[in-house]
Amino acid sequence: MAELDIAVASQGRKDDDVDRIFLARQAILDSDLEVVAYELLYRSGMTGSVVIDDADYATTKLITNTFLEFGIDNISEGKLVFINLPRNFIIGEIPIPLSPENVVLEVLEDVSAEEVVLNGMQKLIDEGFTFALDDFITQDSNKELIPLSKIIKVDLLALTEDELRAEVEKLSEYNVELLAEKVETEDQFLLCKDLGFKYFQGYFFSKPKLIEGKQLSVNQISLLDILAKLQNPDCQIEDIEAIVSNDLGLSYKLFRSIN
Repeated sequence: MAELDIAVASQGRKDDDVDRIFLARQAILDSDLEVVAYELLYRSGMTGSVVIDDADYATTKLITNTFLEFGIDNISEGKLVFINLPRNFIIGEIPIPLSPENVVLEVLEDVSAEEVVLNGMQKLIDEGFTFALDDFITQDSNKELIPLSKIIKVDLLALTEDELRAEVEKLSEYNVELLAEKVETEDQFLLCKDLGFKYFQGYFFSKPKLIEGKQLSVNQISLLDILAKLQNPDCQIEDIEAIVSNDLGLSYKLFRSIN
C-alpha cells in the first residue's frame, strides 16, 4: 500500500517548476567547528519552501534527487549525509536504496519503539547502517530506540536549560553521541559543548543552503527499486533490464548512478 501511495503522489503532484528539482543541505559541525556532515532536506521550490504532507513522498523525492539527479558526491563533498527516514522505510515497506557507508538514517520523532520498528532498525544495522534519533526527548514510548542508535539529536528550542541538562543526564547512561540541533547563539553552543555534545547544527553556524537542478521525469518507485537492487551484490542483470527497458529517462539515470 505504501508503494502505491507514493506512486500516485509522484504522478499527481507538481513542484514549482516541473523540470527543476530542489533540495537543501545544512552543515553539521564538530566541537572545533569543522564541517563533518550535511543533513539533506526536502524542498519544493526556489523559495526554499517546505510543503510536506506526506513524509514518505518527501523522502523518496529527496533520495532519488540526491543519488540520480544531482549525484551524491556533488552534494556531500565526500562527507556523511543525514537523511530523515519515516516509519515505512524502517519497517521495510519501502526499499532503502542507499549505501550504508555514506549515510546516517534519522528516525523521526513521531516513530515509537514498536516491535516492528525495532526489528526493522536491527535489520538495517546488520546491513551496516547507522541511526540517529531526530528531535529526541526520552520517553517511555521511545527509549528502546536509544540502544539501536549511535547519535541522538537534541532540539535546543524544545527544552529549557534545566530540561536540557536533565536530558543529557538521562542519555549519559547510553553509549551514544549527542548532536545539538537548532543552535542559534554562541551561548547555546558553549553550553552544549560544556555538556559533552559532540556535534552541532543550527543557524548560528549556517542556514540550509538551497540547491537547484533539472530532472527527467520517471516513476519514483521504479527509481527506488532499481537503486535498492544496485546495492544488492546478488542482483541479476535481468532484474535491472525488466525495470528500465521501457523508460528512457530511467535508463539515463541508471547509467549516471553506475558511473
